[in-house]
Amino acid sequence: ALLASALIGRRVRDTTTGMRAYRREVIEAIEWTENTGLSAELLMRPALRGYDVREVPIPYCERKGETKLDPVRGGAAIAGSIIRVGLEERSG
Repeated sequence: ALLASALIGRRVRDTTTGMRAYRREVIEAIEWTENTGLSAELLMRPALRGYDVREVPIPYCERKGETKLDPVRGGAAIAGSIIRVGLEERSG
């Protein structure tokens, strides 16, 4: 969230939640990619294009069991996506 906040220029609390609502015009105006960092892209592209993006906090419950994902690898993939989208949006 710190990296996304720095690139967007305002505080972001969660880059990975899928709990967002968009106006239809926003969804239609952006060419989306399909990648592992899609949730970050869904936040970054509209914000960097000047659309109003608001976060709606959602509660997280304690996970039962263990994740099958590698948190380091997953975090690196999301950070890479945030950087890639930020560079793409800034270069036009």
